[in-house]
Amino acid sequence: MKSNRLLPSALLIAVQVIDVLVHFLVDQTEPMRIASNTIVLLAALWSLSGAAHSRAAIALAGTAYLGLNAFFLFQNGLINPATNAMRIPLFGFVGASLLLIAWLEKRIRTR
Repeated sequence: MKSNRLLPSALLIAVQVIDVLVHFLVDQTEPMRIASNTIVLLAALWSLSGAAHSRAAIALAGTAYLGLNAFFLFQNGLINPATNAMRIPLFGFVGASLLLIAWLEKRIRTR
């Protein structure tokens, strides 16, 4: 049933949209991170469709999301040069997204 996916999908979509908006509002668009947000957003939308392979799509999206954000940190470091501060918002958005991805995957698995 799709309704058991609604809340985690909606929250996951909201977190991705807010993350992208923050990038634009602070004038720090980071294409790799925005690409990772887009991947997760599309997978969350697809999960709402009830598609047969949505569990695999969510797992793949989560893996890609984590990989792209880890690669971003590898390339750019833990300190944001624009603010000279640790990338705390990144960790908040990534942590929240991964928890929501796990919750959504569990909801799909136990339908």
